[in-house]
Amino acid sequence: MQGQTRRVGRQDPKPPLALITNDDGIGSEGLRQLALAAVGSGLRVVVAAPMTESSGASASLTAAEADGRLVIEHRTLPDLHGRSIYAVGGLPAYIALVAARGAFGDVPDVVLSGINNGPNTGHAILHSGTVGAALTAAGQGISSLAVSLAIGTERHWEAGSAYASRVLPALLQSPPGTALNLNVPNLGLEGIRGSARRRWPASVRCRPTSSRPVRVTCRSASPRSTRAPSRTPTPRCWPRGGPR
Repeated sequence: MQGQTRRVGRQDPKPPLALITNDDGIGSEGLRQLALAAVGSGLRVVVAAPMTESSGASASLTAAEADGRLVIEHRTLPDLHGRSIYAVGGLPAYIALVAARGAFGDVPDVVLSGINNGPNTGHAILHSGTVGAALTAAGQGISSLAVSLAIGTERHWEAGSAYASRVLPALLQSPPGTALNLNVPNLGLEGIRGSARRRWPASVRCRPTSSRPVRVTCRSASPRSTRAPSRTPTPRCWPRGGPR
């Protein structure tokens, strides 16, 4: 597997290349919405996501092979005609790793992971395949963004994609290997107030600007519960919000 790395600069003849992946699988609406957000931001896009649901995979590097080759299938997604889209027999972190080695063409300039169906905060990021893909890419020197949407009966994917678009300029101008984890309320855009506080670390050189700015925080320490789900006879310890 060979690809060409490329430094993103003002004189680059091509827009930056974004790998779009997730842990909810190739059929997830969140994946499609994130890809559309990247296209709308002027990025070139290649989509490579697990064939099946892979939540809770963390940064596991597992894949299925056939005759010694990684299992990959070409797919199509609505409104993404002409884009390279692959269903991969591997977990999100593995996809990010092989993408960094040119498995899907040129090495991506950024990796965008999500939009996850549910938040990834506190201890949950230790087990999240969404965050695992972003951290794996960052470990390869590729800046990355994990995007997650809070739970709810009605899914406001447009909020996740809109805020991802607002953070992308900061990501593109940050040092290689930067990893950001974005969690968005599951509300319509008009219902998200944002935060008046802008506390971006020095390593993130470009601050997002909008009427609803994004707040950067430290990871929280989610409290844990020992209450067992009713379907199991043995007590188990879950992060708050239940297993994902």
